[in-house]
Amino acid sequence: MLKIVYENIPTGSMQGSSTDINYKQPFLNMADFKIERKVHKYATLEHNFWILNGTFPNFPDVPTNLGYMSTIMSDENGNFENEIVITRDYDANYTAPGLMIEFDSNTNNYAKNMNVKWYRDNELLSEKDYVVDNAIYFCNNQVIAFNKVVVTITSINNAYRFLKIFNISDGIIRTFFQDELENVDILEEISTKNETLSINNTSVNIINKNDIGILFQRTLPFKVYRDDTLYGCFFIDTSSSNTKKTFYTISANDYIGLLEYQMHLGGMYFNITVSDLITDILGDIPYELDESIKNKTITGYLPIQTKREALRQVVFSIGGMVDSSRSEKLIIKPLSNEIDSYLGNDRIVNVKTTELAITTVIELNTHKYKINSEETELFNDTLSGTTYLTFSSPMHDLKITGGTILNSGTNYATIQANGSVILTGQGYDDVVETIKKTNSATSTTDLEKVETHETTLNCNSNELLDSLKFVKSNVDITFRMITEKVGDLIDINGTVCRIKSLSFSAEQKNIYASSKMEVYDG
Repeated sequence: MLKIVYENIPTGSMQGSSTDINYKQPFLNMADFKIERKVHKYATLEHNFWILNGTFPNFPDVPTNLGYMSTIMSDENGNFENEIVITRDYDANYTAPGLMIEFDSNTNNYAKNMNVKWYRDNELLSEKDYVVDNAIYFCNNQVIAFNKVVVTITSINNAYRFLKIFNISDGIIRTFFQDELENVDILEEISTKNETLSINNTSVNIINKNDIGILFQRTLPFKVYRDDTLYGCFFIDTSSSNTKKTFYTISANDYIGLLEYQMHLGGMYFNITVSDLITDILGDIPYELDESIKNKTITGYLPIQTKREALRQVVFSIGGMVDSSRSEKLIIKPLSNEIDSYLGNDRIVNVKTTELAITTVIELNTHKYKINSEETELFNDTLSGTTYLTFSSPMHDLKITGGTILNSGTNYATIQANGSVILTGQGYDDVVETIKKTNSATSTTDLEKVETHETTLNCNSNELLDSLKFVKSNVDITFRMITEKVGDLIDINGTVCRIKSLSFSAEQKNIYASSKMEVYDG
């Protein structure tokens, strides 16, 4: 069974919200609403609320992680004497398809009459009344760029009850099943020599059969499953729909696609561990780093660039690969030198091999940086206020006359001044070390063809050069895929190939993938 789970909740809204609710019990912590929590079931003094069957534990002496429980109780008609008001303030403007509130879903107690207002500062953007009919209730209402929500509750569905709220989120998690999906195509890809960090992506058509509207927002999570097995964690890139909002075309990229839109300030590094440097680049993006490389150390330089490019340079320098295929995180590991699977004629549909002109030499240029004491003028002008400067080459020992350096790094400085200001710094000498290896399959009749690679990071140049393989031929093949992934070494009837890409439709009962592979000399 194919399905797609779309987390239609604006990124950062939960962590960036501050929730307050009146008539709250004194032991509650409103910061609980910054995370999703399990719905607890405790015995409390409410009319006809629990039975003596052991399923309701005693209320804890020190309750934690409860969300909200009111101090006032509903009357015989389920009404509250005073309104209960939820106020949520946000750290930025967010756009969402509505508001999801989870009341006491364990005992099916929930608010009955509810009014919700969305604001931008003091401007009322939208207001709606809701008659709640479920303990997990979605207030369907798309609102653009709000930063405050006020919810007013006047009644509950049972008499003599406290109001309990466990979770609040600014959106909804939607699941689309096979009858709502068309053309679910997935591309998985790597560059074996890290010329670039390839972006996995999916494209899909969605037929909306639900009355609840859909708001496909860029960078929100979009996960593809087959029989509850994850086949890709992606993030919305583009979306379009027909005028009735019943048919959508979606394109989504993996974590590498997110990194393309985030900048890294770079720096000069001296014996930093691979783990520390990758953590600095990726921030809160989840990743798994192979034990064999996490404690290796790197010395060298990174300029200001996208996080995608910064990660590429680090992974190239350690002779590794990055992939997120069928995973909820980036996997960073060495390329395998062991056969991962065997592929025979029973699974092959067609195959085409293209022989390449032989590469005779692979050359690796490693840039090594040495501190020099030559002072360079970086900025000389009149300034009123604060400005951000970037440097064309790495610098150290910055000095300023007529102003203040607020913060700085190898590639940048933020300075403040009111008048003439001069900023100077000292640079680095760039020494290039070149090592090379010759293809043992070269004959005297072969024309010289040199493949050159550059790196500004030094981990172990000889190991890196050894990991760069001479590619003999490319293979285009269509086959029935079982567990194969990009980066795998595959034995195809005795020929060993490395999988560079897999393109397939996730709708097929048996998946047939179009793949690009490469064969090595030697």
